[in-house]
Amino acid sequence: MLLARTPFAQIEYEEHGSAADLPVVLLHGFPDSLRTWDRVIDNMKAEGLRFLVPHLREFGNTRVDHPDALSAQTAALAQDVLDFADTLGVERFVLVAHDWGARTAYAVAVLAARRLLGLVTLSTPYLMFQGKRESPAQVRAYWYQWYFNTERGRQAFEADPIPFCKYLWPTWSPEWKFTPVELDTARSAWSNPQFVPFVISYYRHRYGNSPGAPAYVQQ
Repeated sequence: MLLARTPFAQIEYEEHGSAADLPVVLLHGFPDSLRTWDRVIDNMKAEGLRFLVPHLREFGNTRVDHPDALSAQTAALAQDVLDFADTLGVERFVLVAHDWGARTAYAVAVLAARRLLGLVTLSTPYLMFQGKRESPAQVRAYWYQWYFNTERGRQAFEADPIPFCKYLWPTWSPEWKFTPVELDTARSAWSNPQFVPFVISYYRHRYGNSPGAPAYVQQ
């Protein structure tokens, strides 16, 4: 694993390919890790691409260490991507992203569209409901997001986040027959001490129940 020092964080990442190749940044989702992209990378190694695969803040060894940036709001995740690219000297890049990564990628496109050579997102659309109410089935699927917005939910997740994460894998991907090894490789990324507070921050800020960090407030 490699580390990139940005203004607000230390970002853990992997790199595959040559510096002369087309840069492609891959963003994972929740609850997962940068191992999400292993098979994609294996299948495309011969395509002349430089894959840059960071752990999002609170995953793996990515740590936020600036007191004004302690949040997992989407603007923070997006700024991490831009700062990460700056640290590596990458001006323009293709962004491929899943779940949390997809919402992050949309924010990157809003903040710095000129830096994107291409954008591919998976599982999470730009507008979730386009003005429509959530269906009962969707509300049921989002149970943990509402739960994390309560104090009882925060306490339960803080006490033991692993069962929540393990439950969500087959819930969201019922036809995926993942192996215990695949789960364990992601599970190792959930031991970050910022994992629990930042997951709570992400979902509470998303629904307007938590303020943003000072670093991401426009002056």
